[in-house]
Amino acid sequence: MARLDKWADGEDDFSVLAESLPHLVWIAAPDGTIEYLNRRFKEYTGTDEASYVAAGPKGVVHEADLQRTLESWHRALETGAPYDLEYRLRDARDGRYHWFLARAVPVRAAGGSTLRWIGTATDIDAARRTADSLRFVADCASTLASLDRTQAITDALARIAVESFADWAFVVMRGDDGSFAVTSLAHRDPELLRYVESYRDRYSVDLKGGTVEAILQNRGVVVPEIDAEAVEAAARDEEHLDVLRALRIHSAMIVPVSTGEAPALGAIVLCTAETQRVFEQTDFDVALAVAGYAANALVHARTLQHERQTSKVLRFTAQASELLAGGSDVDDCIRRILTLATRSIADVAYMWRIDPDGSVRMAESSARRPEDAEILKEFIGDRPFHRDGERSMAQRFATDAYVVDPLLSEDLAQLFFGYACERFQRLKLGTLLGLPLHVGSEAAGSLVFARREGTHFLPAEIDALKDLARHVNLAVERRAVARRERRIARELQQALLPQPQMLPSIEGIAFDALYQSSSLDADIGGDWYDALQLPDGRIVISVGDVTGKGLGAAGSMGKLRQSLSALALYEPDPARMLDAVEFLLRRRSAEAIATAFVGIIAADRTKMTYASAGHPRPLLKRGRELLALKSEGLPIGLRDRVRGVAETVSLEGAEMLVLYTDGLIESTRDIIEGEAMLREVVASDAVLFSRSPALLIRDACLPHGSLDDAAILVVTFTGERRWSFDAENAHAAHDARSEFAAYLHERADDGDFEAAEIIFGELIGNVVRHAPGPIDVHVEWSGAYPVLHVTDRGGGFSRKPALPEDPLKESGRGLYIIESLARALNFERVAGYGMHVAVELPVRRR
Repeated sequence: MARLDKWADGEDDFSVLAESLPHLVWIAAPDGTIEYLNRRFKEYTGTDEASYVAAGPKGVVHEADLQRTLESWHRALETGAPYDLEYRLRDARDGRYHWFLARAVPVRAAGGSTLRWIGTATDIDAARRTADSLRFVADCASTLASLDRTQAITDALARIAVESFADWAFVVMRGDDGSFAVTSLAHRDPELLRYVESYRDRYSVDLKGGTVEAILQNRGVVVPEIDAEAVEAAARDEEHLDVLRALRIHSAMIVPVSTGEAPALGAIVLCTAETQRVFEQTDFDVALAVAGYAANALVHARTLQHERQTSKVLRFTAQASELLAGGSDVDDCIRRILTLATRSIADVAYMWRIDPDGSVRMAESSARRPEDAEILKEFIGDRPFHRDGERSMAQRFATDAYVVDPLLSEDLAQLFFGYACERFQRLKLGTLLGLPLHVGSEAAGSLVFARREGTHFLPAEIDALKDLARHVNLAVERRAVARRERRIARELQQALLPQPQMLPSIEGIAFDALYQSSSLDADIGGDWYDALQLPDGRIVISVGDVTGKGLGAAGSMGKLRQSLSALALYEPDPARMLDAVEFLLRRRSAEAIATAFVGIIAADRTKMTYASAGHPRPLLKRGRELLALKSEGLPIGLRDRVRGVAETVSLEGAEMLVLYTDGLIESTRDIIEGEAMLREVVASDAVLFSRSPALLIRDACLPHGSLDDAAILVVTFTGERRWSFDAENAHAAHDARSEFAAYLHERADDGDFEAAEIIFGELIGNVVRHAPGPIDVHVEWSGAYPVLHVTDRGGGFSRKPALPEDPLKESGRGLYIIESLARALNFERVAGYGMHVAVELPVRRR
C-alpha cells in the first residue's frame, strides 16, 4: 500500500507493473480522462491515449454494449464507487469482438479524494461462449419440451438462438407436400427484422440452395467466414442483394433439425453479423444438440396436431351424421353441416349444385371469418363458371373425392369468369377437399371443405369426410325420390294450367306467365293464371289461388279457371262471372275457398273492366305512374250474401299490367315488405325490356326456398323490336347486331348510324365479358330518338365511365366510348336480378 500511495503521488512509475500484466490496463484522471493505456490495450484495440481521449470507447466497445458501458462509467465517476461489467471489445487485428470482464477502482488520497482510476479488462470470451452455449442448450431443452404447436416451437427456437448464441436465426421447415418455407426468423433489432421479414414471401427458399440440400441429405454445413463475393453470388437480383447486405452476415452454419433419418424435418440457419463471431465445430455441435431437442418437440407436436385434427373431424362427421339421420329437410341439414364444418375443421365450406341445364351454381356456404362469408354470399345463385369451367367441374364431381392442394390462381382462371375469379381469390384458400354428390349414377354437385394457405388435409381426415359424403349422398338420393314423386304431381297441375305458348298472340300486346312452385316437398297448390281472346276481340285475363294443397286444390283450380273462360263468352260483367263460379264452387266443393281477379280488356285496348274476389291488387304501370287497382269483394266461397261490383280503368298510355297470387309477396312472411319489393321491381325500366318480365319479377321478389306457390301473369302493351340470346352465343350476338343495324336504317333517316352500331357492339361486348347467362336487347322508339335497352344477369359495372390510365388496358374503355357517342346513358341495378342499361342513340325517326 505504501508503494501504491507513492505511485499515486507521482513518486513512482506504475507502468512497469501494468506492462507486465496479461490484462488490458488503463489509468484515468479523477474526471475520467484517459491518461495511460498499457501496450496490450493498444495492440488489441488499435488505439492510443490521444485517440481514446478524442473518440472515447466508441469503435472499441461493441455498439450493443456501448450505452451500458458509458452509463456504468459515469455512475462510478459520480459516486466514486468501483464498478465491474462484461462487454465486448473489438480486436483491431481481425475485427472480431471478444467478451471481457472490466473492473475499475479509484485510488484515493489520505483525505479520501480520488487521485486516479485504475481499470483492467480480462478476456473471458472462451468462458462466456461456453456459458452462452450451455444456456442456449438449457433454455431450448426446457422451453421446447413444454410447447405442443409447430409454429410456437420454431418461433421459440429462433428467439432463444439470438438471445445467447447468434445474431440471426432462420428456421426452414419441410412441408408434408415437399415444399420448403421459412417459418420463423429472429434478430435483436426489431426494425431490421421487420425489413427482412417483408421480403420473406418474395424471396422464398431456394430449392437448389444449401439449406434444402442440408435438409434432404440430413447433413449440416459450417461456413466460418462469408465474404462479399459469396453474398453477391447468392443474390437473385439487385433488390435481393440489398437485403442480403443488410443482414451483414459474417459467419454461418446450417444445422438439420432431424430425428436421425433423412430427409430432416427442417433446418435452423444460424448467422453472426455485428458480433463478428466465427462459428467453429464446437458451436456446430452445440447447435446440433439443440436441433435434436427441436426435432423431438416437433415430432411430438405434429403427432398431437394430427390427433387433434383427426379427433375434430371424427366429432364433426358424427354430429353431421346425426343431423342427416334426424332431419327431414336435406337442404337445411347440409346448411347446418357447412356451418358446423367452419366451426371445427375448415375455414370455408360450400356446396356446388348442378342444375338440370348443366349450369353449376353455389347453393349453400359458410365461413369462419365474416369477411369470407360476405364474399361467398355473392356467389349464391350466381353462375360463376364459363362453359369449359362447368364441364371441368362436372368431371370432378364424377370422381370419388378430389383434393386441390395447392390452389393456384392460374387454375382458377381456367374455370371462372374474370369477375368471379377475382372474387374467389380474395378468400386466399390454400387447399380444397371436394366430396361429390350423386343421384343414382348422375353427378348432382359437390360439398367442398377448404382451408387457408399453409394448412392441409390429413389422409385420416379425408377418409372420415369421404364416409360422411356417403351419408349425404343417401340423403340426397332420398330427396331425389321424393322430388320425382312431387314432380309427377306438379306435371298434373301444369297440365291444368295454360302453357306460355298457349297464351294469345296479339299484335301490340305481349303475354308472359310463370308458375313458381314452393321449395318444400309438400303437396301441390291451387294457383292459376289464364288469358283468352274472345271472338269479338276482347281479352279475358284471370289469376287466382284456391286454398289448401293437394289434388283437391288442383282439381278445384282447374274447374274455376275453365268456368271463368266459358262464362266470358256469355257474361260481359267480370263481377257477375265471379258470382257465377261462386255458385258452382259451393255446389261441388263446399269447403273450398278461392281468391281471384278477372279482367276484360276492351277490343280497342282503351280500357279494362275488372272485379276481384279478395285477391291481391294488380299493378298497372303507366309511365312513371304505378297504380294498384282497386280490389274489393269477398273470396269465392264467401260471396253468397255480398255480391261484387265491377270497376273500370283506362288503359290509355298503359305499358304493363302485372297480376299475381299472394305467394309472390308473402315469401318473407312480411306482406308490407313483399309489396314494396314488388312495386320497386315493376316501377323499374328494366321490367319493360326483359324477354320474360314474369321471370325477372320472380327472381327479384322470391328468395331461394320460397315456402308458397306463386303465379304471375304480365300483360305488356308494346310492339317494339327486341332480341334475346345467351352471353356465350357469339353467333347470336353477331346476328343481333346485323339485324339491329338493318332495323335502324329501316326506321330512321338521319343521324350517326355508325356510332349507333358501335354503341350496340360495345355494350353487348361489355355484357358478354362480365355477365353470364341471358341478355335481353330492346329498342324503344316512343320519342324522336330510339333508346337501346340491354338487361343482363351480371353483378354490374362502374357507373363512371372513363379512359383507363394504362392506354393498353381494355377495362373501362367500352363504357367511355358509349358515353361519348350516345345522347344519354343511364344505369339501373335491379336488386336480385341484374343490370339494366338504357342508351339514347344518335339517330332520328323517319
